[in-house]
Amino acid sequence: IAPVVYLNNGTPAGVVVDIVHALEKHIPQPIEIRAMDWSEAQALVARGDADALIQINETEARRKIYDFSDTLLESKFSIFVSADRVGISGISSLQGLRVGVEAGGLPRQVLEKNPQILLSVIPNFLEGFKLLNAGAIDAVVVDYRVGSYVVAENKLRNIRITGDPIAFSYSEIAVKKGNTKLLATINHALQAIKADGTYQKVIDKWKPTEVVFQTREQITQEIYRITIVILLILFLIAILWMVTIRKELAGRKAAEARLLRSNRALKTLSAGNLALVRATNEDELLRSVTNILVEAGGYVLATVDYAENNPEKTITPMAWSGFENSHYWAEHLSWADTEFGQLPVSRAIRSGMTQVCHDIASDPAFKPLRDAALSRGYVSNIALPLTDKTRTFGGLSIYSSSAEDFDEEEVRLLEELASDLAFGIIALRMRVAHEQQAIALQQSLKQSIQTIAATVEARDPYTAGHQRRVAALATAIAQEMDLPEEQVNGIHLAAIIHDLGKIQIPAEILSKPGKLSNIEFMLIKQHPQAGYDILKDVRFPWPIAEVILQHHERMDGSGYPQGLKSEQILLESKIMAVADVVEAMSSHRPYRPGFGIEAALDEIILGRGTRYDPQVVDACVALLQEKKYVIPD
Repeated sequence: IAPVVYLNNGTPAGVVVDIVHALEKHIPQPIEIRAMDWSEAQALVARGDADALIQINETEARRKIYDFSDTLLESKFSIFVSADRVGISGISSLQGLRVGVEAGGLPRQVLEKNPQILLSVIPNFLEGFKLLNAGAIDAVVVDYRVGSYVVAENKLRNIRITGDPIAFSYSEIAVKKGNTKLLATINHALQAIKADGTYQKVIDKWKPTEVVFQTREQITQEIYRITIVILLILFLIAILWMVTIRKELAGRKAAEARLLRSNRALKTLSAGNLALVRATNEDELLRSVTNILVEAGGYVLATVDYAENNPEKTITPMAWSGFENSHYWAEHLSWADTEFGQLPVSRAIRSGMTQVCHDIASDPAFKPLRDAALSRGYVSNIALPLTDKTRTFGGLSIYSSSAEDFDEEEVRLLEELASDLAFGIIALRMRVAHEQQAIALQQSLKQSIQTIAATVEARDPYTAGHQRRVAALATAIAQEMDLPEEQVNGIHLAAIIHDLGKIQIPAEILSKPGKLSNIEFMLIKQHPQAGYDILKDVRFPWPIAEVILQHHERMDGSGYPQGLKSEQILLESKIMAVADVVEAMSSHRPYRPGFGIEAALDEIILGRGTRYDPQVVDACVALLQEKKYVIPD
């Protein structure tokens, strides 16, 4: 059934086929898909003459013969109706209607439970959609992916999907009963392609074309509406042009004044946006914007007020410019609907809309503060709300010494500045929140690593002590090399668990007093790979797993497990290698006494530039010889 699985010029194709082919990179043997009679295919798998069946639904009878994989493909069975049909949105709305269904499909099994739905078995989906367009039936219920494909491929018109799916089914891959190894391989591959996005890419590739087509009448109405909108736009443009001409004729002096105010507001907006970019914290941003409004904008006072969510609904001035005093000039400000809550900034916070007062002397809202305002030369005022997506959290209040200020264009530019300021405030708060979250996440990762280290210590206290000492020395070497603090942290955490892979090695081998056999040493050499395998899928902000994998590599390629050379080895791993050798040689081991620091230094100096990185060796020698660094117990 296209596009799920079908023959395209004799070759299997479809979304299921593409998903199965995507599994190949995670399955060791090649995959060959053969098309054949369904009964024959089931018999081949049941006998073990074929490996698997694809696109099969699980039933009680089939479970006795086959084992089933995780979900391969989800099918949604949707209702298809004529584009102009309304009132159909679910199973209950199909009562009394003629509904086309496939003879043996799930929709028939679901819908025949309701005797009031008049089922009509259709020979195929294309014929069913033709019957729908002809009015012979009222709806067709089919897998939305298959139905959309049929409609699009056959260029059928006047058909759409309505409502939610009436049913879902889930197909899997079936293998012979008891073939657990193959089933595990298939499930692993399915999980891998779902995790890396390959599965979703296949689904998106076969995503159905949307099946909503307009009737001739709908197209005619749409053209009519577009024509009306275009005429309205042309009319508005003509009106705007006429208004602009009249304004220009009103007098050059008035135009120059408006231009001056607009330029002032633009200059203020530009400087304000620059402040938004440069600000590193909220207080700095508020002070910068109010200073710009006074110094660059020429206004006599600019204030940023925040609305408090307390019972009194008080307003707190957070920053201001133009009034040099440690206390704000106005007291008892509130955004409640009271006598002191009628100022423009109070109304702006309550309504979320810009409030303009061109004459403070005559505005009743300023009655409580009129004398104080006029004595300071404040003639007009604008208050602009500071709003996030959900609420107004404050206001930007600007005072001018002219009643002509705050015309339409100036208000528009100042509203843009207030919007940018609100955005900047929210962005800075989000930055602080994200930084706190990052710190918490990093602490969580560190705690996780400490937990892993504690697990190792519980099994082998010596290995844990060795890891702690190597971590201390590796950290000191990294700091001596002036590496960034974040990189030093990664080195420290990797070193704490660098021998994690030894949990897979029997304890009697780790503490064996005599010489190891070849087989025992080969087991020991597997611990970097084992540690890497444990941690490779854990997402750390540092290359923890890779550092652990490479910490026994050597510059000349003589190390293990990969035999990497020189620049192929991470710097962190080079540091770990030196710290590991120095600690191991200088410390007591269960099977031998320690050789001492001098012997350890002789070893790394001898291997400087061949086995060990010269810069790392120099830093380690400087620490232990010149600076008398002592590895903590």
